[in-house]
Amino acid sequence: GTYTGTPSGTRWITMFKCPNSGTSGSPIVIVAKYPAASNLSNTGNWSELRSSNTATKNAVIGSGEGQNYQYFIGFYINFTYVPPRPSNGTVVVGGATEVTGTRIEQFVFDQTEQVDSDNYNCIFIQNTDGVVVRDCYFRNSSGSGNHNVSSITTYGALNTLIENNTWTSASR
Repeated sequence: GTYTGTPSGTRWITMFKCPNSGTSGSPIVIVAKYPAASNLSNTGNWSELRSSNTATKNAVIGSGEGQNYQYFIGFYINFTYVPPRPSNGTVVVGGATEVTGTRIEQFVFDQTEQVDSDNYNCIFIQNTDGVVVRDCYFRNSSGSGNHNVSSITTYGALNTLIENNTWTSASR
């Protein structure tokens, strides 16, 4: 199914969010009904996240400021329907307040070319500890010669684990 969120217009407030924190022993787990990365051949049956207003660029999902131990698993994001905000990503972890223990797993990103020059990313991680990004697929990643475009960007990210991810059709 396709899930459409309304952009907040605020950098760290995502369209889909959980306002509460989990704990290391009892995290909050948000799993796609139709996980994309576990069923790559059936693109018509993925849980896709979209924006209701692509002119208002905003992150679609992630842990906001101070929400800890949240796990997000299995969603599909296409930049055509969720253009990221500058100095941000379609998935945001952290912000002005430290976030601990977030996981982004089994996502599929179709990252269309961005022509602006200011940090357009699939996943933007800032001011965090213990974040895990694993088993994700990053497709069609290119930066139009721009040095500030990447699939995953980290700032002030302690103990970050990025493993077992796949990039296809990547350039620059």
